[in-house]
Amino acid sequence: MVTTASYGSWNSPIGSDLIASHSVRLVDVAVDGEIVYWTESRPAEQGRFAVVRQTPGNGVEDVLVPPFSARTLVHEYGGGALQVRDGIIYFSNFD
Repeated sequence: MVTTASYGSWNSPIGSDLIASHSVRLVDVAVDGEIVYWTESRPAEQGRFAVVRQTPGNGVEDVLVPPFSARTLVHEYGGGALQVRDGIIYFSNFD
């Protein structure tokens, strides 16, 4: 059965909760030689920030396992949660 509704008043199965729960956000980016690292928000993992890397020839892989979360609240002061040098990852664990 088709129902006609006024603009903006129809019911939709797609809500902000559904969209936000599937939205991945890239935050910090660090380059170490040819390897690129970044933090990625994971709404499906209670908002955890994973550290991910892309290595030439090996593709993309997670390098920070749960329950660790590379996140900090000092970004407005120029801080970041991730640094990498010579293959060593330095991060702030949100917990």
